[in-house]
Amino acid sequence: MYIREGEYEIQCGDRTIRATKGTFVLLPRGVPNRFENVTDAPGSYIYITSPGGFETFMDQISKATAGGPVDMSKVPEIFRTHGIEMK
Repeated sequence: MYIREGEYEIQCGDRTIRATKGTFVLLPRGVPNRFENVTDAPGSYIYITSPGGFETFMDQISKATAGGPVDMSKVPEIFRTHGIEMK
């Protein structure tokens, strides 16, 4: 995860990282993680995954959240399909 703009708090396993513009953080597969923009300023990041496949999850989430209010009834199933636990 590469931070382009903003300030994020990133938790990876038991580590918490404060990341600002220009920071790169490795989030290993299988290690629980979360991130959030911790300021009122807009944030931007690049999320790189390997091996491929995560783009299918992102495509499905994008479609479920596009064009208005989020259809939350679809979101949990999309997460489960891809083995992602949402808390």
